[in-house]
Amino acid sequence: SRGYFPEPSKSILICNPENRLAAKSVLQEFDFKYSDGEWYIGGFIGTSDALDAWLTPKIAAWADGVQVFSKVARRFPQTAYAGLTKSLQSEWIYLQRVVPDIAESFAPLEKALAEEFIPALFGGSDAPSRETSQLPVRFAGVGVSNPVSAADANFALSLSMTADVSASLKSGSELDAIGYGLDSARVLRQAKKAREAELADKLERLKA
Repeated sequence: SRGYFPEPSKSILICNPENRLAAKSVLQEFDFKYSDGEWYIGGFIGTSDALDAWLTPKIAAWADGVQVFSKVARRFPQTAYAGLTKSLQSEWIYLQRVVPDIAESFAPLEKALAEEFIPALFGGSDAPSRETSQLPVRFAGVGVSNPVSAADANFALSLSMTADVSASLKSGSELDAIGYGLDSARVLRQAKKAREAELADKLERLKA
């Protein structure tokens, strides 16, 4: 009635390897593609091994991007800074919001930020410490967050803000869209307030 005609041959069934034979036996009438894990709506569904195989080259590509911006920063620091903070950084922050337990995978990216981009941005010897540079501009930093330490908090906030949607999908119940919007905004305000207090305290400790 909505003009949508599912095509099993274009669908992917994601399951643990040990369940694949049983799944194929039950669903043999469909020509599904079978996989241990796949990218889906910006995130990932599947086994931890499949996630690692998908995530590792993605983070390596971001680290390469940081190296490119580091080279640009030596002559055009403002351009490189804007490109990294307004574009590239947003990509991995989004991923951290939708995929849990991946903080340690971002170590190569943090290494590139700390050892290459920040020194290049400030001309080498005048570069601030990594602890300072990851603070927002309004707290005397440059807003280049540490992707390792920020990953779990990014996911936790996303999980809290979308709790009503998740509950609705799992139970099959109707979603109160207005109530969800109000509750999500409340969670975000509380998180921002707590974050502001945490940053202010960190800045005072650094000043001391």
